[in-house]
Amino acid sequence: MMEDHQPDRVSNEPTKERSHSKPNFMENIDRVSSRVCAAFPIGFIVGASYGTLSGSAILPSSFASAASCSMLATACFGSERFFNAIMPRPLPWFEGKEDLVSHALGGTLGGSVVGWLYRGRPLSGALLFTPLMIGIAFAERGLKKKRLDRIEYLISQIEK
Repeated sequence: MMEDHQPDRVSNEPTKERSHSKPNFMENIDRVSSRVCAAFPIGFIVGASYGTLSGSAILPSSFASAASCSMLATACFGSERFFNAIMPRPLPWFEGKEDLVSHALGGTLGGSVVGWLYRGRPLSGALLFTPLMIGIAFAERGLKKKRLDRIEYLISQIEK
């Protein structure tokens, strides 16, 4: 005889912040791969636009730009995840802002690698991609806050 299984109620205890626990290896790989998979179509569209406007072949421009964006995302987000994994929790001066620090360091290292590969100037890549990665960290924080607010709202609606 099957028992009627009721899902557990959500407790009112404060939840542990995810930012204070270190993600495992597969979570890091999944996070990097999702960002690289998002960078490829963006690069493809940018390359198609460039090919159309410059009068060059559209398909080669699209694939070259998509490959460049994918390599860039791998360098920056891979570095960000590396720094996130080795960073002590909590950081003494940046408690609660570990994601911003790891994005800044990832943008610096990843941007340096990309700047060295493409232009032979690591500093120019670091100066370009560090603020970009910090902006991405702020966007991710905002999306995470919206998601958590929505979950809290749905839980409050279920409890009514």
